[in-house]
Amino acid sequence: MLTIEDNDSSNGTFVNGKPIKTSLLVDGDIIRFDIVEFLVVESKPPSVEDEKATIMATAEEVQLEKDRQIREKQQAEDRQRVAQQAAEREQAEQERQAKVAAEKAEQEKAAKAQAEKEQAEQERQAKVAAEKAEQEKAAKAQAEKEQAEQERQAKVAAEKAEQEKAAKPRLRKSRLSRSVRPG
Repeated sequence: MLTIEDNDSSNGTFVNGKPIKTSLLVDGDIIRFDIVEFLVVESKPPSVEDEKATIMATAEEVQLEKDRQIREKQQAEDRQRVAQQAAEREQAEQERQAKVAAEKAEQEKAAKAQAEKEQAEQERQAKVAAEKAEQEKAAKAQAEKEQAEQERQAKVAAEKAEQEKAAKPRLRKSRLSRSVRPG
């Protein structure tokens, strides 16, 4: 036998939709507290077969629970292993990217050094070419100066030769005129 009593609750206690202060409950009664309802079910003492079935069901439930826990543990280990593998792959990818970046930086450094070396060589060659052009210009100026000097000397020599040539015939004429005199 089951009895229910309301302890002056603010929302009241109801049995089968009627407010109560105290009531005996029987199989099938509906109890309501505020908006929550409960069904009263009479319980009979279990028979031996029921107890065996309950024990078997409990054993099966225990085994099922153990199996579920093992599966959950395996799934957790699998998730952890997958996460670890993903982390290792990510780490390897980051290391690869860092290596690629380092190689690229090294290549850029080498290319910059090569470009600087080539620029220095071009500047050296330009300086050598400028010096050579300056030397050629100086040599040309010297050659022109020497040629002008030679031309001046040739002109002076030609003038001197012309003067000498002009002076020689007079001498000859005057010698001839002395030796031919009748006399």
